[in-house]
Amino acid sequence: MFSRRVISLLIVLSLVAQAMVLTNTDSHSNFVEDSSPLEQVSEYGGARAPLEPSDPMMVKDIKEGDHLASGVQHAQFTAVGDIISFRGNDGTYGDELWRSDGTEAGTYMVKDINSNASLYYGSSSISRMNAFGDLLYFSASTENNGGELWRSDGTEDGTYMVKDINPGSNGSQPFSGSYSYSRCAKSICGAVQQSSGSLIFFVADDGEHGKELWATDGTEEGTYMVKDIRVGDDDGGISELIMLGDTVIFQAYENTPGTGLWHGVWKSDGTEEGTVLVRADTDFQWPERLGSIVLFSWGSQSMWRTDGTTEGTFEVTDKAGGWCNLGCTTVMGNMMYFQGDDGGTSTDEYGSELWKTNGTEEGT
Repeated sequence: MFSRRVISLLIVLSLVAQAMVLTNTDSHSNFVEDSSPLEQVSEYGGARAPLEPSDPMMVKDIKEGDHLASGVQHAQFTAVGDIISFRGNDGTYGDELWRSDGTEAGTYMVKDINSNASLYYGSSSISRMNAFGDLLYFSASTENNGGELWRSDGTEDGTYMVKDINPGSNGSQPFSGSYSYSRCAKSICGAVQQSSGSLIFFVADDGEHGKELWATDGTEEGTYMVKDIRVGDDDGGISELIMLGDTVIFQAYENTPGTGLWHGVWKSDGTEEGTVLVRADTDFQWPERLGSIVLFSWGSQSMWRTDGTTEGTFEVTDKAGGWCNLGCTTVMGNMMYFQGDDGGTSTDEYGSELWKTNGTEEGT
């Protein structure tokens, strides 16, 4: 028989061993010793293990039939959390909002937004999908409304029109801007969200003021025109929206009478008085956020930067010549890479090549 002292010692050692196991689990998560991050066990929230090579597989035959029956065209695949949202057509309801978790059973139509089969062949004309957190914002049409602002949480009941901005069949065409050079990529297509998540900025036309800057908090009451930049029913020429903290930076026409249709750099905090011209007579193209500044191209000729102030908006380099249409810039680490051109015409010059900058002349 063990003595009481031995038994007590065994109990203490058992408790210490359990504590060490818990500590090891907390501090090392689910890493296997000497393993790569891709080999982590996924059940505790780590990265999933690499998939075994396999043949491509169709997730679901949405529109059954031969090669002439296409269930997915102009899909606009957009990741919302662990779900892919897209535009699908099963041959019965027209082009509508669909979702998929990658399985056949988990691939289905979210909602028949346009239930009138005789109007646009039953299609709701879904376009310009924007993912913010677990919500999808997009433009859609119904029997009674043209293209308007909608939102969806991936369920039928949670999919609804946020606001009828331009009542009637014309629609407000949200997320579309006049003279827009924006490209739909990275699940952002014409809308941007404050870093605080409070407001989403976009461009819309209420039928009275032209295409102007709007904001929404996701509710009907919280959806409003921020400012009529070009007063009247003419478009404000708004495009290239990009966030810098809770401030949106964008291109729009100057609103000074007599200046004509000249672009300038604008900023807004979501209020009318906080929507102001930063720098006049300035083109604002290919914007990229790099830390606390936004880098942009002026007329495909030079690279500029702005911190949202007039004095903080100036040229970085004139080595950004040459027209670029898509994928012109990207940020990696603390550098922005772009298509640059030193204007070279001789053997000791380079022409259009890959350049990088940290936002300073010396760092370009």
